[in-house]
Amino acid sequence: MKLDLRYSEVLPHALPRVWAALTTADALREWLMDSDFEPRVGKEFRFLCPPSLGIRGHVECKVLELEPMRRVVWSWLSTDTGEPTIVTIELEPVDEGTRLTLRHRGDTTPDVRDRTAVGWTQKLLALAEYLGRATNAPEQSRDTP
Repeated sequence: MKLDLRYSEVLPHALPRVWAALTTADALREWLMDSDFEPRVGKEFRFLCPPSLGIRGHVECKVLELEPMRRVVWSWLSTDTGEPTIVTIELEPVDEGTRLTLRHRGDTTPDVRDRTAVGWTQKLLALAEYLGRATNAPEQSRDTP
């Protein structure tokens, strides 16, 4: 079954602040999941989540692309079988702030596709909330070139 999710929204925050929310482990922990993420192409990392029925408790990922202030691409394997799917997040400065476009594509099962769609909807809301409340959120990632 094909997974092809696309979300696009304008966040009323400067591009460096949104980029930092996507590329620092501390920020990712606040709105997405705890991880050992580092903004470096080739870096393998895991997102950790509570295990439950049908959820193994972690997502195996790898940074495939990193274009500072513009684009980050991860492989994403949330199941014990199958091939990784691909998460692409692109940023674009706009008058109102920053347009974020997230695509998650690949082959998966219907239940994983449905859970993933619900999950990204919730997580993108959490990102907006994080950016809105995190007055001390970094303006840019210190680890990003």
